[in-house]
Amino acid sequence: MWFFTANDGATTSGPPASATPGFAWTQAVPHAADVDRGNVVIVVHDAADVAAARRLADEVAGPATPALRAAGQAVLVDAPAPSGIAAVITCRARAGHTIPCPNVAAYARGRILTATSTDDPALRAFVEYWLGRAAG
Repeated sequence: MWFFTANDGATTSGPPASATPGFAWTQAVPHAADVDRGNVVIVVHDAADVAAARRLADEVAGPATPALRAAGQAVLVDAPAPSGIAAVITCRARAGHTIPCPNVAAYARGRILTATSTDDPALRAFVEYWLGRAAG
């Protein structure tokens, strides 16, 4: 019995905190009541990205009907970013180098992810992972 116990890997019910997509976020988010139910919000900074963001939302969850919103299973798209949110989407320099500015932000309960494009695989992963994870 000792052999099996010593060589058995521990298991958990979820990924480690470092593997969860996005970053912790405690500031106000658009559609806060919807986000608390488990919905995810995608905010685009440029109106040119609206169609791609809606396409991603539809691919992951389908159209954001009132029933889906109530169930916490909708992906909502805000476009372009409402005033105040644009300040969240900022460029940062690393070691003197500029980086592309994120044009898209996605919010889930207590989490945020920014991306330079709606085509970023991390954005889809964030939306898929957090969709339906309601408060509690």
